[in-house]
Amino acid sequence: MNDKVTEPSPDFKREVKKVLASIVFFILVYFLLMASAIGLAVLAGYGGVLLIAFYPNFITLMLGLGLIGLGIMVLFFLIKFLFKEVIIDRSHLIEIKKKDQPHLFTFVNKLTKEIGAPFPKRIYLSADVNACVFYDSGFWSMFLPVRKNLQIGLGLINATNISEFKAVLAHEFGHFSQRSMKLGSYVYNVNQVIYNMLYDNAGYGKALETWGNLSGYFAIFSNLTAGIVQGIQSILQKMYGFINKNYMSLSQQMEFHADAVAASVAGGNHLISSLRRLNVAGNSYQRLLQVYNTWAGDNLKAENMYPHHHEVMKHLATDLAIPIAHDLPQIDENTFKKLSASRITIKDQWASHPSTEDRAAYLQQLNIVTEAMHLPAWTILAEAEKVQKQMTDLLYASATFAKTPVLFNESTFQERYYAEVNRYKFNPIYGGYYDFRPITQINFSQTLVRDANAITDILTDELLCVPQKLEVLKNDIQTLDTLRLNTVDINTFELDGKRFSKKDISAVLEGLETEKKMLEEQLAYSDGRIAALAYNKAQEKGMAEELQKRYSTWGTCEDEATEAAEYYTSSMNIIRPAYEGQITVERAYSIDNQLKLKEKTLKEKMQKVIDSSENEWDISDQEKQTVATYIKDKLNYFTEKNGFDNDALNLFTQALTIFYQATVNRNVTAKKEVLDWQVQCMV
Repeated sequence: MNDKVTEPSPDFKREVKKVLASIVFFILVYFLLMASAIGLAVLAGYGGVLLIAFYPNFITLMLGLGLIGLGIMVLFFLIKFLFKEVIIDRSHLIEIKKKDQPHLFTFVNKLTKEIGAPFPKRIYLSADVNACVFYDSGFWSMFLPVRKNLQIGLGLINATNISEFKAVLAHEFGHFSQRSMKLGSYVYNVNQVIYNMLYDNAGYGKALETWGNLSGYFAIFSNLTAGIVQGIQSILQKMYGFINKNYMSLSQQMEFHADAVAASVAGGNHLISSLRRLNVAGNSYQRLLQVYNTWAGDNLKAENMYPHHHEVMKHLATDLAIPIAHDLPQIDENTFKKLSASRITIKDQWASHPSTEDRAAYLQQLNIVTEAMHLPAWTILAEAEKVQKQMTDLLYASATFAKTPVLFNESTFQERYYAEVNRYKFNPIYGGYYDFRPITQINFSQTLVRDANAITDILTDELLCVPQKLEVLKNDIQTLDTLRLNTVDINTFELDGKRFSKKDISAVLEGLETEKKMLEEQLAYSDGRIAALAYNKAQEKGMAEELQKRYSTWGTCEDEATEAAEYYTSSMNIIRPAYEGQITVERAYSIDNQLKLKEKTLKEKMQKVIDSSENEWDISDQEKQTVATYIKDKLNYFTEKNGFDNDALNLFTQALTIFYQATVNRNVTAKKEVLDWQVQCMV
């Protein structure tokens, strides 16, 4: 390892000092709170004993005990974190042993020695596109040595070659190759302490409530204790913000440092290529899970998900015109910028990781390039297919099927997946012009002026870029709207490389809205030109009436899909607080009432879906049954006696999601039909 490259930078050292200072400040504040709590406990205990001793009767006994209890409960609040241990959930992980995976253990052992990091305590496999180091923690882990566990996602292995896989693991071990990295553990545990006192208070709150319910006298001191605790929490909330604002800056420097470690042992070029590809791999993984979730309704279960993940990844790359080499998408700098297009740059002081672009720029400056080994990372695992199938079974552990599911293999997946994808794919003659946006609704009763002889005269390269420009513009407008509402703490931002302050947001937004309107008008005008060309040619072929009919059908479907989206969004906003907990009874009844108010209209629309033919609505028999059950049942989502009924909430959510997705699919089908018919008219 190159010690010069991995030597902490001046920026890193500066951030270390700031975080050290904030931790020391927290310790001083905490000890001040502890001293005050101990003083309060002593005074309360002494006062309680004196009250009982000098005025012995029932009232003074209860007041004295209440006073003593107040001191004890405040003190306990400040030390209860000592008994809390954070255990990481491992139910989704598979632990592997050296005897089962000797090559992987040898690979990791050699890498840790090269970096100077400790060998992990245990190695686990997960299903996703990720790699991380984790450990169980408690307060005492700040002072006692804790060996970390390594988690490797099989989705990551599926998306990298051996050189890239080594670079990603080297980055993770790079976090523990320097003693200064221990600060991360300290801040993590300080955060756990503060979190425990701010939010992990269900047991403590119940104890206070039980104590207060014993007697009206105790209730006085229970309420006083709650007030004192709230005061302590307000101090801790400020401390939390202070510590983490400093730590986030250090965390970004730590990421750069770990990148430098990875580059020094594995080559910066391989870390860059893996970082860029993992964005596509992660999106493909999420798409695959959505496919599996839908197919489960047809009682289908994957035998091995990783060939499927690889297929989805290649399909996504093909759709995005990303070249594939060595059986993996190859994403260069220009392609990555196109994928993550935004004209706005914000230096987020609360981000724990630098952006991929910043990390790539840093690694390019180091200029450490090594030759690539293009063998798949799977070659490191023994019996890789067996491990893949084992992880696939674990992924399905919580899935429910109406009967014993039918396993499908790679060829069956490809056949069904591409049939579904192509079903909603528009004719390539449009060049993606109509993807991810509605067609402009055309009024055929007005005279349509044809000014082009072929669709290629309209769909120029410049016009084909407009839909993407508009999508980027909409996202940037939403980003600036968020900044304007003060939900993100920033002072400046950049648009197209020009710096603006927060007070400029309204003026910048006005300019972007004007630009958005111009692009929308340009698309509407071009849609009209295409419709005029198609309509004139359709008249020549006697197909004009059918073209109008299909446009009308799509317009109806578009309106219904928009309405369904509004129903879905508003309903999920209503139901969300029910899952967040700690809400008042009045708020809970309000949620129940709002959902019931929506039911009449919603059930009528859902009934239309299950009564129609399968050709019109793309839903499975199991999904129809779920919707029918929801329509039939009279649900109470909340009662004061039993609280929220999770079964009722889940049934509502499932039925609503099925209805919304069916409406969207129907709309896309109608859109495809009108666009396909339009092509038939023109060719």
